[in-house]
Amino acid sequence: MKEIREYPRFGPYVIVRVSGAGGMGRVELALRADGDAAGLCVIKRMLDERGEENEAARFRREAQIASRLVHPNIARTLRVEEIGGELCIAQEFVEGMDLGTAIRQLRAHLPIAIAVHVVREVAAALAYAHDFGGHDIVHRDVTPENILISYDGDVKLIDFGIARSTVDGTLTNAGVILGRREYIAPEAWDGARPDRRIDIYALGVVLWEALTGRRLEGTREAGPGVALPDPCLVSPVIPRALGAVVTRALAADPAARYQTVGELGAALAPFAPAGAAPKHELAELLRFYFNVATYRAVIAADIAGARRFLAAQGRAARRPSGRMLAVALAGALAAGAATGALLYHSKIHSRAVPQQGQHGIHAP
Repeated sequence: MKEIREYPRFGPYVIVRVSGAGGMGRVELALRADGDAAGLCVIKRMLDERGEENEAARFRREAQIASRLVHPNIARTLRVEEIGGELCIAQEFVEGMDLGTAIRQLRAHLPIAIAVHVVREVAAALAYAHDFGGHDIVHRDVTPENILISYDGDVKLIDFGIARSTVDGTLTNAGVILGRREYIAPEAWDGARPDRRIDIYALGVVLWEALTGRRLEGTREAGPGVALPDPCLVSPVIPRALGAVVTRALAADPAARYQTVGELGAALAPFAPAGAAPKHELAELLRFYFNVATYRAVIAADIAGARRFLAAQGRAARRPSGRMLAVALAGALAAGAATGALLYHSKIHSRAVPQQGQHGIHAP
Protein backbone atom coordinates (compact mmCIF):
# COMPACT_ATOMS: atom_id res chain seq x y z
CA MET A 1 0.00 0.00 0.00
CA LYS A 2 1.34 3.43 -0.95
CA GLU A 3 2.41 5.55 2.02
CA ILE A 4 0.17 8.56 2.55
CA ARG A 5 2.09 11.80 2.88
CA GLU A 6 0.99 14.38 5.43
CA TYR A 7 -0.15 17.76 4.10
CA PRO A 8 -0.58 20.88 6.25
CA ARG A 9 -4.09 22.16 6.88
CA PHE A 10 -5.29 25.74 6.84
CA GLY A 11 -8.92 25.97 7.89
CA PRO A 12 -10.97 24.11 5.27
CA TYR A 13 -7.95 23.83 2.94
CA VAL A 14 -5.16 21.31 2.46
CA ILE A 15 -1.99 23.06 1.31
CA VAL A 16 -0.63 21.20 -1.71
CA ARG A 17 2.47 23.35 -2.10
CA VAL A 18 3.73 26.84 -1.41
CA SER A 19 3.87 28.65 -4.74
CA GLY A 20 5.77 31.69 -3.52
CA ALA A 21 5.05 35.18 -2.24
CA GLY A 22 2.98 37.79 -3.98
CA GLY A 23 2.88 41.53 -3.49
CA MET A 24 0.37 41.14 -0.67
CA GLY A 25 1.60 38.02 1.14
CA ARG A 26 2.00 34.27 0.97
CA VAL A 27 0.65 32.32 -2.00
CA GLU A 28 -0.22 28.63 -1.72
CA LEU A 29 -1.71 25.97 -3.96
CA ALA A 30 -4.57 24.37 -2.04
CA LEU A 31 -7.50 21.97 -2.12
CA ARG A 32 -10.79 22.80 -0.48
CA ALA A 33 -11.40 20.04 2.08
CA ASP A 34 -14.99 20.60 3.19
CA GLY A 35 -16.71 19.89 -0.12
CA ASP A 36 -18.31 23.33 -0.27
CA ALA A 37 -16.50 24.32 -3.44
CA ALA A 38 -14.82 22.61 -6.33
CA GLY A 39 -11.27 21.55 -6.32
CA LEU A 40 -8.01 23.31 -6.71
CA CYS A 41 -7.31 26.99 -6.07
CA VAL A 42 -4.58 29.41 -5.07
CA ILE A 43 -4.83 30.84 -1.55
CA LYS A 44 -3.40 34.30 -1.00
CA ARG A 45 -3.10 35.26 2.65
CA MET A 46 -1.41 38.16 4.36
CA LEU A 47 1.80 37.36 6.16
CA ASP A 48 1.76 38.02 9.90
CA GLU A 49 4.61 40.47 9.71
CA ARG A 50 2.69 42.48 7.12
CA GLY A 51 -0.53 42.56 9.06
CA GLU A 52 -0.56 46.30 9.78
CA GLU A 53 -3.89 48.06 9.49
CA ASN A 54 -2.98 49.75 6.21
CA GLU A 55 -1.84 46.48 4.66
CA ALA A 56 -5.03 44.76 5.81
CA ALA A 57 -7.05 47.52 4.21
CA ARG A 58 -5.18 47.07 0.95
CA PHE A 59 -5.72 43.32 1.10
CA ARG A 60 -9.47 43.84 1.58
CA ARG A 61 -9.42 46.19 -1.37
CA GLU A 62 -7.88 43.49 -3.54
CA ALA A 63 -10.66 41.16 -2.47
CA GLN A 64 -13.37 43.73 -3.04
CA ILE A 65 -12.19 44.70 -6.50
CA ALA A 66 -10.99 41.34 -7.79
CA SER A 67 -14.14 39.48 -6.73
CA ARG A 68 -16.17 41.73 -9.03
CA LEU A 69 -13.95 41.46 -12.10
CA VAL A 70 -14.94 38.68 -14.48
CA HIS A 71 -12.90 38.60 -17.68
CA PRO A 72 -11.05 35.83 -19.57
CA ASN A 73 -7.75 37.67 -19.13
CA ILE A 74 -8.12 38.20 -15.37
CA ALA A 75 -7.57 35.32 -12.94
CA ARG A 76 -10.92 34.62 -11.25
CA THR A 77 -11.44 35.29 -7.57
CA LEU A 78 -13.45 32.38 -6.19
CA ARG A 79 -14.11 33.50 -2.63
CA VAL A 80 -12.94 35.81 0.12
CA GLU A 81 -12.87 34.66 3.74
CA GLU A 82 -11.19 35.08 7.10
CA ILE A 83 -9.58 31.96 8.58
CA GLY A 84 -7.99 31.98 12.00
CA GLY A 85 -7.89 35.76 11.99
CA GLU A 86 -6.16 35.89 8.57
CA LEU A 87 -7.70 37.50 5.50
CA CYS A 88 -7.59 35.09 2.56
CA ILE A 89 -8.49 35.15 -1.10
CA ALA A 90 -9.09 31.95 -3.07
CA GLN A 91 -8.24 32.46 -6.74
CA GLU A 92 -8.26 30.46 -9.91
CA PHE A 93 -5.18 28.25 -10.31
CA VAL A 94 -3.37 29.04 -13.55
CA GLU A 95 -1.06 26.15 -14.39
CA GLY A 96 1.90 27.82 -16.00
CA MET A 97 4.39 30.58 -15.21
CA ASP A 98 4.61 34.33 -15.01
CA LEU A 99 5.92 36.36 -17.91
CA GLY A 100 8.98 37.46 -15.92
CA THR A 101 10.06 33.86 -15.45
CA ALA A 102 9.54 33.16 -19.14
CA ILE A 103 11.65 36.14 -20.23
CA ARG A 104 14.37 35.38 -17.69
CA GLN A 105 14.67 31.69 -18.54
CA LEU A 106 14.46 32.17 -22.31
CA ARG A 107 17.44 34.54 -22.06
CA ALA A 108 16.25 36.12 -25.27
CA HIS A 109 13.39 38.24 -26.51
CA LEU A 110 10.04 36.67 -27.19
CA PRO A 111 9.07 36.31 -30.85
CA ILE A 112 7.56 39.65 -31.82
CA ALA A 113 4.10 38.27 -32.64
CA ILE A 114 3.93 36.48 -29.27
CA ALA A 115 5.16 39.49 -27.29
CA VAL A 116 2.57 41.66 -29.00
CA HIS A 117 -0.14 39.05 -28.35
CA VAL A 118 0.64 38.83 -24.63
CA VAL A 119 0.56 42.61 -24.20
CA ARG A 120 -2.68 42.94 -26.17
CA GLU A 121 -4.30 40.32 -23.92
CA VAL A 122 -3.23 42.28 -20.84
CA ALA A 123 -4.47 45.47 -22.49
CA ALA A 124 -7.88 43.82 -22.92
CA ALA A 125 -7.94 42.94 -19.21
CA LEU A 126 -6.98 46.47 -18.21
CA ALA A 127 -9.52 48.04 -20.57
CA TYR A 128 -12.23 45.99 -18.89
CA ALA A 129 -11.03 46.91 -15.38
CA HIS A 130 -10.55 50.60 -16.20
CA ASP A 131 -14.13 50.91 -17.40
CA PHE A 132 -15.69 48.61 -14.81
CA GLY A 133 -18.71 50.12 -13.11
CA GLY A 134 -17.52 53.68 -13.58
CA HIS A 135 -15.11 53.27 -10.64
CA ASP A 136 -11.95 54.40 -12.49
CA ILE A 137 -10.02 51.35 -11.34
CA VAL A 138 -6.26 51.55 -11.82
CA HIS A 139 -4.17 48.40 -11.36
CA ARG A 140 -0.93 50.21 -10.42
CA ASP A 141 1.23 47.08 -10.42
CA VAL A 142 1.38 45.88 -14.01
CA THR A 143 4.61 43.87 -14.12
CA PRO A 144 5.76 40.65 -15.83
CA GLU A 145 5.38 38.85 -12.47
CA ASN A 146 1.70 39.78 -12.39
CA ILE A 147 1.07 38.41 -15.88
CA LEU A 148 0.53 34.66 -15.89
CA ILE A 149 0.87 32.48 -18.97
CA SER A 150 -0.77 29.08 -18.79
CA TYR A 151 0.78 26.04 -20.44
CA ASP A 152 -2.22 26.12 -22.79
CA GLY A 153 -1.36 29.66 -23.92
CA ASP A 154 -3.87 31.68 -21.87
CA VAL A 155 -2.78 35.09 -20.55
CA LYS A 156 -4.11 36.26 -17.17
CA LEU A 157 -3.50 39.46 -15.22
CA ILE A 158 -3.38 39.00 -11.45
CA ASP A 159 -2.93 40.98 -8.24
CA PHE A 160 -5.16 43.99 -8.00
CA GLY A 161 -3.77 44.34 -4.47
CA ILE A 162 -2.75 47.98 -4.82
CA ALA A 163 -5.45 48.91 -7.29
CA ARG A 164 -7.00 52.32 -6.78
CA SER A 165 -10.56 53.34 -7.59
CA THR A 166 -13.08 55.99 -6.66
CA VAL A 167 -14.76 53.39 -4.43
CA ASP A 168 -12.17 54.10 -1.75
CA GLY A 169 -9.59 56.81 -2.19
CA THR A 170 -8.17 56.67 1.32
CA LEU A 171 -5.55 53.98 0.98
CA THR A 172 -2.72 55.93 -0.55
CA ASN A 173 -1.47 58.96 1.31
CA ALA A 174 0.20 61.84 -0.47
CA GLY A 175 3.83 61.05 -1.18
CA VAL A 176 3.40 57.27 -0.81
CA ILE A 177 4.33 55.40 -4.00
CA LEU A 178 3.24 51.79 -4.40
CA GLY A 179 4.54 49.35 -7.01
CA ARG A 180 7.95 48.48 -8.45
CA ARG A 181 10.09 51.44 -9.37
CA GLU A 182 10.94 50.20 -12.88
CA TYR A 183 7.26 50.25 -13.87
CA ILE A 184 6.18 53.49 -12.16
CA ALA A 185 5.30 56.38 -14.44
CA PRO A 186 7.23 59.65 -13.94
CA GLU A 187 4.16 61.61 -12.85
CA ALA A 188 3.66 59.24 -9.91
CA TRP A 189 7.08 60.27 -8.58
CA ASP A 190 5.99 63.89 -8.83
CA GLY A 191 2.99 63.27 -6.60
CA ALA A 192 0.29 63.40 -9.28
CA ARG A 193 -2.92 61.49 -8.62
CA PRO A 194 -2.58 58.21 -10.54
CA ASP A 195 -4.96 57.50 -13.38
CA ARG A 196 -5.22 54.76 -16.00
CA ARG A 197 -2.30 56.22 -17.95
CA ILE A 198 0.16 54.89 -15.34
CA ASP A 199 -1.01 51.40 -16.30
CA ILE A 200 -0.31 52.25 -19.94
CA TYR A 201 3.21 53.32 -19.00
CA ALA A 202 3.79 50.12 -17.00
CA LEU A 203 2.47 47.98 -19.85
CA GLY A 204 4.84 49.86 -22.17
CA VAL A 205 7.74 48.79 -19.92
CA VAL A 206 6.48 45.19 -20.03
CA LEU A 207 6.36 45.35 -23.84
CA TRP A 208 9.88 46.84 -23.94
CA GLU A 209 11.19 43.95 -21.83
CA ALA A 210 9.33 41.28 -23.80
CA LEU A 211 10.64 42.64 -27.12
CA THR A 212 14.24 43.18 -26.02
CA GLY A 213 14.58 40.18 -23.68
CA ARG A 214 16.12 42.46 -21.03
CA ARG A 215 14.76 42.77 -17.49
CA LEU A 216 14.94 46.17 -15.84
CA GLU A 217 14.26 44.98 -12.31
CA GLY A 218 17.13 45.84 -9.99
CA THR A 219 19.08 47.81 -12.62
CA ARG A 220 19.92 51.51 -12.85
CA GLU A 221 18.40 51.72 -16.27
CA ALA A 222 14.89 52.42 -15.01
CA GLY A 223 13.61 54.67 -12.31
CA PRO A 224 12.26 58.16 -11.73
CA GLY A 225 12.98 60.45 -14.65
CA VAL A 226 15.06 57.88 -16.59
CA ALA A 227 13.90 57.34 -20.17
CA LEU A 228 14.28 53.86 -21.64
CA PRO A 229 16.23 53.62 -24.88
CA ASP A 230 14.43 53.04 -28.16
CA PRO A 231 13.86 49.24 -28.24
CA CYS A 232 14.99 49.16 -31.88
CA LEU A 233 18.46 50.25 -30.72
CA VAL A 234 18.54 47.34 -28.28
CA SER A 235 17.25 44.77 -30.74
CA PRO A 236 17.50 45.61 -34.45
CA VAL A 237 14.92 42.95 -35.39
CA ILE A 238 12.15 45.12 -33.91
CA PRO A 239 10.35 47.06 -36.68
CA ARG A 240 10.70 50.82 -36.44
CA ALA A 241 6.93 51.26 -36.39
CA LEU A 242 6.63 48.93 -33.41
CA GLY A 243 9.45 50.78 -31.66
CA ALA A 244 7.44 53.99 -32.12
CA VAL A 245 4.43 52.37 -30.41
CA VAL A 246 6.58 51.40 -27.42
CA THR A 247 8.14 54.87 -27.25
CA ARG A 248 4.73 56.55 -27.20
CA ALA A 249 3.48 54.24 -24.44
CA LEU A 250 6.56 55.24 -22.42
CA ALA A 251 6.23 58.99 -22.95
CA ALA A 252 7.23 60.92 -19.82
CA ASP A 253 4.32 63.31 -20.34
CA PRO A 254 1.07 61.36 -19.74
CA ALA A 255 -0.69 63.58 -22.28
CA ALA A 256 1.71 62.31 -24.97
CA ARG A 257 0.94 58.65 -24.24
CA TYR A 258 -1.95 56.59 -25.52
CA GLN A 259 -4.88 57.78 -23.44
CA THR A 260 -6.52 54.37 -23.15
CA VAL A 261 -5.21 50.81 -23.26
CA GLY A 262 -7.70 50.25 -26.06
CA GLU A 263 -5.71 52.71 -28.18
CA LEU A 264 -2.49 50.88 -27.32
CA GLY A 265 -4.06 47.53 -28.25
CA ALA A 266 -5.25 48.95 -31.58
CA ALA A 267 -1.78 50.36 -32.32
CA LEU A 268 -0.30 46.89 -31.76
CA ALA A 269 -2.86 45.10 -33.97
CA PRO A 270 -0.82 45.45 -37.22
CA PHE A 271 2.02 43.47 -35.61
CA ALA A 272 -0.20 40.46 -34.93
CA PRO A 273 -0.11 38.54 -38.23
CA ALA A 274 -3.48 37.84 -39.80
CA GLY A 275 -4.55 34.22 -39.55
CA ALA A 276 -2.01 33.48 -36.83
CA ALA A 277 -2.95 31.42 -33.77
CA PRO A 278 -0.92 33.22 -31.08
CA LYS A 279 -2.40 31.26 -28.19
CA HIS A 280 -1.34 27.99 -29.82
CA GLU A 281 2.08 29.42 -30.72
CA LEU A 282 2.58 30.62 -27.15
CA ALA A 283 1.75 27.16 -25.79
CA GLU A 284 4.16 25.61 -28.30
CA LEU A 285 6.90 28.05 -27.27
CA LEU A 286 6.53 27.04 -23.62
CA ARG A 287 6.61 23.35 -24.53
CA PHE A 288 9.74 23.86 -26.62
CA TYR A 289 11.77 25.79 -24.03
CA PHE A 290 10.39 24.33 -20.80
CA ASN A 291 9.79 20.79 -19.64
CA VAL A 292 6.04 21.35 -19.39
CA ALA A 293 5.22 17.63 -19.18
CA THR A 294 7.48 17.23 -16.13
CA TYR A 295 6.11 20.37 -14.44
CA ARG A 296 2.57 19.15 -14.95
CA ALA A 297 3.43 15.66 -13.71
CA VAL A 298 4.95 17.07 -10.49
CA ILE A 299 1.89 19.20 -9.78
CA ALA A 300 -0.44 16.31 -10.65
CA ALA A 301 1.44 14.03 -8.25
CA ASP A 302 1.17 16.60 -5.47
CA ILE A 303 -2.54 17.04 -6.09
CA ALA A 304 -3.12 13.27 -6.15
CA GLY A 305 -1.18 12.93 -2.89
CA ALA A 306 -3.25 15.67 -1.27
CA ARG A 307 -6.46 13.97 -2.40
CA ARG A 308 -5.29 10.65 -0.90
CA PHE A 309 -4.50 12.48 2.33
CA LEU A 310 -7.98 14.02 2.35
CA ALA A 311 -9.60 10.67 1.65
CA ALA A 312 -7.61 9.00 4.45
CA GLN A 313 -8.62 11.75 6.86
CA GLY A 314 -12.23 11.29 5.84
CA ARG A 315 -12.06 7.55 6.49
CA ALA A 316 -10.39 8.15 9.86
CA ALA A 317 -13.10 10.61 10.83
CA ARG A 318 -15.80 8.06 10.00
CA ARG A 319 -14.00 5.18 11.74
CA PRO A 320 -14.14 5.21 15.59
CA SER A 321 -10.82 5.03 17.42
CA GLY A 322 -9.84 2.00 19.56
CA ARG A 323 -10.97 3.71 22.76
CA MET A 324 -14.23 4.82 21.13
CA LEU A 325 -14.81 1.25 19.95
CA ALA A 326 -14.23 -0.08 23.49
CA VAL A 327 -16.63 2.47 24.98
CA ALA A 328 -19.21 1.76 22.28
CA LEU A 329 -18.86 -2.01 22.79
CA ALA A 330 -19.20 -1.68 26.58
CA GLY A 331 -22.25 0.50 26.08
CA ALA A 332 -23.77 -1.98 23.67
CA LEU A 333 -23.17 -4.89 26.07
CA ALA A 334 -24.64 -2.94 28.96
CA ALA A 335 -27.64 -1.98 26.88
CA GLY A 336 -28.06 -5.60 25.75
CA ALA A 337 -27.91 -6.88 29.34
CA ALA A 338 -30.45 -4.33 30.48
CA THR A 339 -32.75 -5.22 27.60
CA GLY A 340 -32.44 -8.95 28.38
CA ALA A 341 -33.20 -8.36 32.05
CA LEU A 342 -36.20 -6.26 31.16
CA LEU A 343 -37.53 -8.88 28.79
CA TYR A 344 -37.04 -11.66 31.36
CA HIS A 345 -38.71 -9.56 34.06
CA SER A 346 -41.62 -8.80 31.75
CA LYS A 347 -42.00 -12.48 30.82
CA ILE A 348 -42.19 -13.60 34.49
CA HIS A 349 -44.77 -10.98 35.29
CA SER A 350 -46.80 -11.68 32.18
CA ARG A 351 -47.39 -15.22 33.45
CA ALA A 352 -48.16 -14.18 37.02
CA VAL A 353 -50.49 -11.25 36.39
CA PRO A 354 -53.93 -11.97 34.94
CA GLN A 355 -55.47 -9.55 32.45
CA GLN A 356 -58.37 -7.55 33.91
CA GLY A 357 -59.85 -6.07 30.78
CA GLN A 358 -60.29 -2.31 30.74
CA HIS A 359 -60.25 -1.98 34.54
CA GLY A 360 -56.48 -2.08 34.79
CA ILE A 361 -53.87 -4.54 35.98
CA HIS A 362 -53.69 -5.61 39.61
CA ALA A 363 -51.00 -7.52 41.41
CA PRO A 364 -51.98 -11.02 42.69
